[in-house]
Amino acid sequence: MRTNPAVCRLIANGLTRGIFYIESPAQIKLNRKAMAGTFEEIGITSSAVRPAGAASTKTFVERHRKLKQGVVDWEYLHPSLRPLLSETHDCLIYQEDVIKVCHEVAGLNFKQADRVRKIMNSMHYGKPHDYDAVACEFLNGCAEHSGLTQTQAMELWERVCSFSGFSFCKSHSLSYAQLSFKCAYLKAHFPAQFLAAVVSNNHGFYATSVYLNEARCFGIRIQQLDINKSDASYVGRGQFMIPGLMHIKGLGHATIHQCVEERATQGRYANLIDFLLRTRAGLKETEILIKTGCFDGFNMNHPELLSLLHAEYGKIRRDSSGLFDYAQNFRDEFHPGLADYSFTQRCLNELEILGFMLSGNILSILDLHPASKTAVPAADICRYAGRRVKLLGWPITARPHHIPDRGEMKFITVEDNSGCADIVLWPEAYTKYAHVTHGPGPYEIFGRVKEEWDTYSVFVEKMSAVTWSPVQIDFERAAGRLRDSYRSFAREPIVRPTVVAA
Repeated sequence: MRTNPAVCRLIANGLTRGIFYIESPAQIKLNRKAMAGTFEEIGITSSAVRPAGAASTKTFVERHRKLKQGVVDWEYLHPSLRPLLSETHDCLIYQEDVIKVCHEVAGLNFKQADRVRKIMNSMHYGKPHDYDAVACEFLNGCAEHSGLTQTQAMELWERVCSFSGFSFCKSHSLSYAQLSFKCAYLKAHFPAQFLAAVVSNNHGFYATSVYLNEARCFGIRIQQLDINKSDASYVGRGQFMIPGLMHIKGLGHATIHQCVEERATQGRYANLIDFLLRTRAGLKETEILIKTGCFDGFNMNHPELLSLLHAEYGKIRRDSSGLFDYAQNFRDEFHPGLADYSFTQRCLNELEILGFMLSGNILSILDLHPASKTAVPAADICRYAGRRVKLLGWPITARPHHIPDRGEMKFITVEDNSGCADIVLWPEAYTKYAHVTHGPGPYEIFGRVKEEWDTYSVFVEKMSAVTWSPVQIDFERAAGRLRDSYRSFAREPIVRPTVVAA
């Protein structure tokens, strides 16, 4: 598995959304920059992305890329470091690297070396009282034990000091990498089944829509919700994925269980009346099922189904005797003559009820909204370092964080049709706009672009939620965009893993 070509190719190309521990935007970028695809490389990069390893990340990436091209144009700070840091190209990546340097180069015993490691891990709380004494002991030891010059010893100590904050030991990192590789194998060879499980797990790094789009990039066709096909969770089969009922807001767990269990034991539902007679679904629950397309196989459009529901629901719930024959003889060709919803309205109904669209890609119509005027494409923020920009993006992941003595803040990744951008709400901004970030989006964002280690983020100064209505966008134009929106996924130039049918 560790040398499986499809797995290594998938990781090196950054196709790791849904894969344990290597799916974050930062980890994907790092793996692609480092051209990391092997088990050992993932062990290193998953540690390098931690705060303590970040100071060495840029150096490691540059040297690792050159090494893959057969170029070694750098030297170890001192020959004594070669046997200790050859795997990481003279960079401190793991917690053990600090201990090895302190013990082998500075001559400290293991207890003293581990003391240095603990000091570095807690530096964000401030320097301990014995910091200067430890530094002096390290510097003297480097000179006496390994013959480093004062300049070399100072540089090595600075490297050790930069290894502060949260970090991984090697065993921890490699144990995570092992699980990452197992997940990557499943995604490479069984993408529909794997991504269906990720969505059903409901605890991924990204929003559900991101994983569904990821499946489309792998050539998986996402089917529509269907009361006669959908289970509670998502199911992947070969090149198809059948959505589950689990994400339908307002549909109770008991109703979902009964709908699926009744169909499994008594057979498919013949029509809407048959469904109402055989389940205890409420009026509002059935309306929601209609608006999400669960009854589209009954040869009636949504307004017609809603009309029939409101006409018959009360009768069925008051007295169902004699109605079973009615359900069996009910003509699917019956039409009250009501016009169907527009395609755009159907998509927006899905967005409201599911939290995402199944029939179209919301990103394809973002630029039709008035708020998109003067907005910078998310993929282009790297061109605006140090400048103020406006973004219009859909949130796909968010991570809250607490800063001692300052309060709560939040990191959010937003997406538009061009790509993704990271936005940061420091405590001052988060206090003002926390309520906005709790909504589904999209967000209109104003802020300044900051660059650090070739990574670009927008520090938020102002943001607001954007709503959709016929007044704001041209529904007819949007319909054309939405109908064609998922066709583009088949043309994306990605490395496609081999799909093995279950």
